[in-house]
Amino acid sequence: MMRAAGRTRPTIEVIAPGIRFVQTSLVNWTVLSGDGTLTLIDAGYPSDLARVSRVLDDVGGELTTVLVTHGHSDHIGAIRGLLAEWPDAAVMASADELPNVTREVTYQVGVGDLLPSLWRPSVLAWTARAIAAGGLADVGVPDPRPIEPGRERRFSGHRVVPLPTPGHTPGHLMFWLPDHGVLISGDGIVTGHPTSREHGPHVLAPMFNHDDARAHASMAEVLDELPVAVMLPGHGPSLRLG
Repeated sequence: MMRAAGRTRPTIEVIAPGIRFVQTSLVNWTVLSGDGTLTLIDAGYPSDLARVSRVLDDVGGELTTVLVTHGHSDHIGAIRGLLAEWPDAAVMASADELPNVTREVTYQVGVGDLLPSLWRPSVLAWTARAIAAGGLADVGVPDPRPIEPGRERRFSGHRVVPLPTPGHTPGHLMFWLPDHGVLISGDGIVTGHPTSREHGPHVLAPMFNHDDARAHASMAEVLDELPVAVMLPGHGPSLRLG
C-alpha cells in the first residue's frame, strides 16, 4: 500500500524482543509485537498517520489493539485513520479517560491556557508545530473500550498491567511490562519536551496538567513502587534506570 511520506522518519529503538519505541521530535509511541499481532500504545498527532502506519507495516502483523495512555490530540490523533485500515482493532483506555478519547469532553491545554507563556520562544514554536500537526483537529475516537486498571492482560504475547496515574488527565494510564521492567509512561512521566530544558524523569509543566499536584503524586508512587529498568515516555528519549 502506498502512503504519503512523513516529513521525517522517526527514530525506532528495539527495547526488547517484540518491544519497539518510536520517537519523533514532538511525541512518541510504542509498538508491541508477537503471536502474529501488533499492539500500538498511543498514536501520535493526525499528521503522524503515515509514519505510524509505516512502522506497523515494517514490523508486520495484524493490528488488534490500540492502548491509550490518555486522550490528548498528540496521543490519539492517528487512531481514526488507523481504524480505516484495521477496522477490527480495539481501542482501549481507562473508563475515566473515555470521555476525553471520544471528545465528549476535552481535558487538554488550549490556546487560551498557553497565552501567558507564548512570549517564550520555545512555547511559541511548539504551539505552531502542534497546530500544524493537527493539534486542533477533531480527533475523537468512536467506541473505545474501557480497560481495567491494575488487571494484568496479554497483548501481542506480552504481559501488560495498566496503571492508574491520574493528574495529567483524569484517567491517565501508564502501562507496565513486568517481564522486561519496562514502563510506558505516557505524559505522566516524561524525559523531555520541546517547551522545556528539563531532562530526566519529570512531570510536564502545570499548564499541561489537569491536576498538577496529583500528577506529581502519581509519578512518585510509580517510581517508588516499581522496579523500572526502562522508561518509555510520551515525550523525550527512552531512559534506562536499571
